[in-house]
Amino acid sequence: MEFKYVFSYHKSLKLASIIIALGTFNVQASSHFQANPQMNAAVVHAPALHASTVQIPRPELNPQQLLEKSLAKVLYFLSQPLPGNMDEVTNFVIAEVAPNFDFKYMSRWVAGRYYAHMPAQEKQLFTADFTRTFVTNMVNKIVNYSQNPPMISGFRSKQVGKNEAVVSADILYNQNQQVLVEFRYLLTRNGWKAVDIKANGMSALMYYRNQFAAKLRSARY
Repeated sequence: MEFKYVFSYHKSLKLASIIIALGTFNVQASSHFQANPQMNAAVVHAPALHASTVQIPRPELNPQQLLEKSLAKVLYFLSQPLPGNMDEVTNFVIAEVAPNFDFKYMSRWVAGRYYAHMPAQEKQLFTADFTRTFVTNMVNKIVNYSQNPPMISGFRSKQVGKNEAVVSADILYNQNQQVLVEFRYLLTRNGWKAVDIKANGMSALMYYRNQFAAKLRSARY
């Protein structure tokens, strides 16, 4: 995948070099995602203000209820025979899982201070590509778990700020591997949105930011 646009920070860097830092796309899932312009438009233009700046009425469902509802849909999907067509799995993730995340906030956090130096069009491209990467990874995980769905228990939540919360749960894989998973939520104008996932303390956003920073450093030389 190649992009024509560049942005400048000390040096002009090809956006393609930066996007590579986000990981390798699954071809089927990525191409299908591109065929969903409504979803692309939604993730590019969705509001992503920091929770502390948002003054809105509380939504009907709190973060724990949202996570329980979302994961119940995933477990039900995993309980059914896996579709032979990858597009069906991708459709499910786009329709039922992706709307729970604020990808604009996430992509801005991953790019850090460099995000401010990107022209508007490149910000949109970066957000769209980050979203495709994240969604593709979720699709691949669902496929991997289809033969042996995990067990999820012990939901609990804590308020860590006026408009910020963390919801955690214990996920048991293969009957003997337990992982503590934490979802960080911010309250936006579109309700509570997940902005990070930690597995045993390892942050997905930090992983992507480290990849981005490493690729930026290598692109300068």
